[in-house]
Amino acid sequence: MTVRPNRRWIPWVTALAAATLLTILGTSQQYAALILEGLPTNLPRMIRERALDMYAWALVAPVVFHMGPPIEARWPGRPARTAAWTGIVLLLTVVHTLIEITAARAIGHVSTRMAYGTMFSARWSETLAANLLVAVLAVLAFYAGRYYHESRERDLRESRLAAQLAGAELDVLRMRLQPHFLFNTLHTVSALMQEDVEAARRVLTLLSDLLRLSLDRAESNEVALSDELTFLESYLEIQRARFRDRLTVRFGVPEVVESALVPSLLLQPLIENAIRHGIEPRGTGGVIVVQAAKEGSSLALEVCDDGPGLSTGTPQREGLGLSNTRARLEALYPGQHAFALENVPGGGLRVRIRIPFRQ
Repeated sequence: MTVRPNRRWIPWVTALAAATLLTILGTSQQYAALILEGLPTNLPRMIRERALDMYAWALVAPVVFHMGPPIEARWPGRPARTAAWTGIVLLLTVVHTLIEITAARAIGHVSTRMAYGTMFSARWSETLAANLLVAVLAVLAFYAGRYYHESRERDLRESRLAAQLAGAELDVLRMRLQPHFLFNTLHTVSALMQEDVEAARRVLTLLSDLLRLSLDRAESNEVALSDELTFLESYLEIQRARFRDRLTVRFGVPEVVESALVPSLLLQPLIENAIRHGIEPRGTGGVIVVQAAKEGSSLALEVCDDGPGLSTGTPQREGLGLSNTRARLEALYPGQHAFALENVPGGGLRVRIRIPFRQ
């Protein structure tokens, strides 16, 4: 298992903590058993014996986690892997016994009069069964740790990929929307050139300011509602130059929701749709109302016009602006948004949007 450099201390700390806990529990159990049986006890010696055994394993077991590529990468065949791990397990028991005997002799826990080799052979054979079990548990912990690490890395890669795909989708949708908006605005300028050259020049100046605002927010998929309203006001100035008193826009946006985050360029295509279908066909013009409110944990937005509304009995086709808005909402707030078009009693069309309220 490949362990990140800044995480290599985790197996050692875990092993030392486990050794401390097992030393305390094992000594306590042994001491209590001797007391209950009425046998003599030597608590310091029992602690030393248990600590020598456990802390020797604390030094040996983490080595498994730093062996580099897994055994499978070096010995692909099952017999070869089995033989390799068997050798590693036996080697761990040997190293553990060497550390335990060396430490015991160094602190005077055992007599040094017995030959080192004789003492090692006796201790290794005496504890072989128990040490094999501990070594196998260390190998199983290695596999469990590697599986957890790889599973987490896989989840992280998948979440990063999903975020990148969602970001790319949003970027494409936004890039589609900006040229659409620019084309329609230039169409307004073209219409004004035949009616009022000065007004057309003023619109071009406003368009320049509007594009500057758009470029300033080019990297943002969400902006504050107040910023979106500022952008919308600049856009409406261009439309007022064309429709003059035929276009009336009213806002009902309380200050408490102005800091809420909304998708960039959310309201402009809705206003454009209302102007195109609710205002432009009528010689007398009309009224558009933009409202926002906090409803529980959601932000509710509405754009209403007093035009003819949706035709009944015929399929409705959404233009680029509305279909783009619907797609962006789904990409930004999957399963957490609502987008609906409905006729207003007495005439007109209402667009309702509900998204999570975040500041």
